[in-house]
Amino acid sequence: ARDVVFALDVSRSMLAQDVVPSRLEVAKQGIRDALEVLGDHRVALVVYAGSASILCPLTYDHDFVRYMLDQAHPRSVAFGGTTLQSAVELAVDQIFMEDRKGGHDFVVLTDGADHGSNMELVKERLAAMEVDTLFVGLGDPEKAVPIPIEGRDGEVTYVEVDGETIYTRLKDAELTEIAASTERIDYFAAGTRPFHLGQVYRTYATDKSSPTVELESVVMVYREAAFFFMMPAFLLLLFSERWGARGLRLALAVGLLLSAFPERAQAAEGSFGEQFGAAVQMFEAGEFSEAEQSFRELYAVASVDGTSQEALAAVQFNLGLSLTRRSEAVADDSPGQALSHARAARDAFLMAKRLSPQMDRAGIRLVSMGGVIETLLAASATDDATQDRLQAMIERIQALWGAQNELREQSKDGDPRSDGSTSDQEVLPPGDAAERAEAYARLQGQMQEAGLEIQIEMEELNRQVTANIGSGVQDTANLLVECLPILQKAIEAQAAAQSFYRNWDNWPAARSEGLAVEHALAEILDLLMDRQSFRTEDEAEDEAVQDFEDGEEFSDAGESQSSSQASSADFAASVEMQALPVPNYSAEDILLEEQGSRQFREQTRARANAGQVERDY
Repeated sequence: ARDVVFALDVSRSMLAQDVVPSRLEVAKQGIRDALEVLGDHRVALVVYAGSASILCPLTYDHDFVRYMLDQAHPRSVAFGGTTLQSAVELAVDQIFMEDRKGGHDFVVLTDGADHGSNMELVKERLAAMEVDTLFVGLGDPEKAVPIPIEGRDGEVTYVEVDGETIYTRLKDAELTEIAASTERIDYFAAGTRPFHLGQVYRTYATDKSSPTVELESVVMVYREAAFFFMMPAFLLLLFSERWGARGLRLALAVGLLLSAFPERAQAAEGSFGEQFGAAVQMFEAGEFSEAEQSFRELYAVASVDGTSQEALAAVQFNLGLSLTRRSEAVADDSPGQALSHARAARDAFLMAKRLSPQMDRAGIRLVSMGGVIETLLAASATDDATQDRLQAMIERIQALWGAQNELREQSKDGDPRSDGSTSDQEVLPPGDAAERAEAYARLQGQMQEAGLEIQIEMEELNRQVTANIGSGVQDTANLLVECLPILQKAIEAQAAAQSFYRNWDNWPAARSEGLAVEHALAEILDLLMDRQSFRTEDEAEDEAVQDFEDGEEFSDAGESQSSSQASSADFAASVEMQALPVPNYSAEDILLEEQGSRQFREQTRARANAGQVERDY
């Protein structure tokens, strides 16, 4: 089947009520209708306004798509406005797959408003992946309406810019023009009339083929068949008891006839058990990245095979444990990466609890991950601020290095001693030697002041990062401790150079001290950054070759999913987990709490970004 990616416009103009109850709610209901007819299709959900976000990657779990769809609103993205290009680039980069070219449908539900997308680039990127696109236009194309905003107290106001109310309508002509420009884009003008997106999509996709699949890449999945024959087997047992040997012979004959089916089911059970066992061994061996990938692949198989909810929950639970270990492994050095793993772990635990509400361990882990994420958010913010200060300091050191180099070169002008061609005869100073000596000494003094300022900044930054050890700044702290004594030597050399520059006879010594300053600053920069401009060409080339060779070992695991036996999840129930109290809440409580937390974070982020958006509608 084809992959269907829904792109939902959640800009504030979609709150307009020229369709009932609003354009956004009608669009969301349209996606729900479409899900009813997409039984064997993988579906993904992207929301966009001024920026885009993937609410759900490609999945066969349509219930999860519905769950994420319910939470889509104008603050589901970081920035307001409307930019279709952001959604297209996100889908092309992270959802559409090369080996599925020609098998993707991109369904965009929008009112057509756009604030700056490069539509030619949009069409080029979609065409490069052979994506078929269907625009669904919502709203009245003739009559413009205001955009209502409901406050916390229930009072309704309307979006204004510079004191003027903003009115919006369906950009029907613009969407028609886009569709007419290429064969791979179609446009359905829903307008304000009722429609069923499932039927619209069926008509749209009637003549579209799905890409073929190589048999070598197919995983054969068997279904349990034994339960169907339990009743006949029970009846045959009764017959054998009733009719003795004659009935027993009949039971054996029928049993032999059906014996192939249980073997098939047992083979399936063994296959899943082996795969899950292998993933467990990876986890226990500390191979958490490999374990994560294996659990994802298992879930992908089980989620399309009718595997029980408990089995799916077990795989998601252990996937969450693998992601938790990955987060812990990088928390000190890379809080941003750790935060990404922690959020993925939280989502896995949430899915496990949703699939199996009685899995208390998933609930416990879900609660604990909330605290971990909060800590990592603070650490990530600290790390970002530290990196900003460090970058500014690096730029100051680079500027000082350049100034020292320029002063040294200037002092060589008109000085025959600079090229080493001195002889026994006396070298007379140039006529302006006194003025130049005073100027050079003054410049060198200013550079020494700059060096002292950098030293103060470096010491302050070192105290800051030392106080935050464990928050992702350990490497920075180690570097600064190593850089401070080198910087002190550079400052001492600057003082000596200033003294020497006051007398023309001592200029060669001043240049020697200046060169020592440059070497010290270059050494500091080499420690703080990858600075090719301060290395020889041979060193740069060698490092470039090494980077290339290292890069060949990296492979992108992609976005697969996972599955297996429910009982196997017990391997991860450690003593630490079992010691925690069992919470008194239901799966519904967890989902509501998570939804509220998500909306709070999105609203906080949106308010912070609102001032950076010129047209937040």
